[in-house]
Amino acid sequence: MRRLTGCSKLCFFMIFLIFLLCGIVFADEAVFKQVRGKEGFWRVAQGGDGVWWFLSPDGSLEFLNTVTHVHPAQRGRDKEGPHFVSKDWDGGPHREGGDLDAWAAKTIKRVHEAGFKGMGAWCNRAFHKCDVTISRDLSVWRTAGGDKLFYDAEWANIAEETIKKQVVPLRDNVNLVGYFPDNELAWKDGFGWPERYFDRLDGDNPNRQEVVKVIQSVWKTVEEFNEEWELELKSWDEIDRWASLPRQPARANARLRSAWLYHLAKDYFRLTTGLIRKYDPNHLILGVRYKGGAPVELFRASRGFTDVQSINIYRS
Repeated sequence: MRRLTGCSKLCFFMIFLIFLLCGIVFADEAVFKQVRGKEGFWRVAQGGDGVWWFLSPDGSLEFLNTVTHVHPAQRGRDKEGPHFVSKDWDGGPHREGGDLDAWAAKTIKRVHEAGFKGMGAWCNRAFHKCDVTISRDLSVWRTAGGDKLFYDAEWANIAEETIKKQVVPLRDNVNLVGYFPDNELAWKDGFGWPERYFDRLDGDNPNRQEVVKVIQSVWKTVEEFNEEWELELKSWDEIDRWASLPRQPARANARLRSAWLYHLAKDYFRLTTGLIRKYDPNHLILGVRYKGGAPVELFRASRGFTDVQSINIYRS
C-alpha cells in the first residue's frame, strides 16, 4: 500500500531518518501547520516544513509502511499451476477449517519481523480483532456494479448499504488508519468520459441530463456552444435529439471532458465520503488509489473530501 500525502517519498524518508537518529518519538501538535483526523485515532499532520506525517493514536509520528493481501491461503492465477498456503496455516488451501486467530497472531509477528508496521487493504479480516495497524478498501463502485452509471437511481442506495455494512463494525477500532472508498477506477479511460453518460441513453435518463447540465455550465449560450463546436443549433432543445455527443473539434471535446470529469468526480467524492463520515466519523479517508497517476481534475475534485491522496505505482 502506497500513499502520497503532499510530499515526495525522498523527503518523507529523510525526515523519518532524522527523527529516528534524534530519538524523537512523540509529536508536539503545536508545531504542526495542520492536523486532519479525530484525536485518539490515526491522523495526518503537516509539520512547519510542509512535510506530512501519519500521526498514531498515541501521538507518535509515523512513516507508515504496511503490506497488503495477507491471507492464510491463496489460489494461483493459473488453475493448473501452484496454489499457496501459509506455513502457519493449519487449514486447507481454500481457507477452510483451521484456526484463523492463531494464524493471524503468528503472521503479525512475521510481518513485524520483516520490517512492516501493519496490514494494508485486502488483508484477512481476522486482523480486525488484533492489535495491529490496518486499513480497508470498500470497493463501493465495484459493488454497485461496473455497468451502472453514477447517476442511476439505485447507485446512491447501493453505495450507502455497501459503506454502512463495512464501516460500522470498525468505527471504534483504534488500529484502523482509514478507508479507500475505491481502488484503481479507470478515470483516465472511457469510464469517466461524458460520452459514456450520454450516448444511446434516453433523453430523460439522469446521467444524460447531468451531461447536458455540464455543457450548459461551460458554454453559457447556444451561440458560444455553436462557435466552439462549429454547429448551428437554434436552441438547447436540439441536443435532446442527439443519439451521441460529437467528438470534434478536439479542443471543444477536451474542454467538455475536463469539465465533466471534475463534475462527476466531485459528486462521487461528496457522496461516498459523506456516507463514510456519516457511519464512521473517527477514521481517515485515504483516497481512491489512483492507478499510476490521475488527471488533475480528480485532485481538484477530491479537495476537502479526502484526508490523503493515494497512488498505486507498479514498477518492474
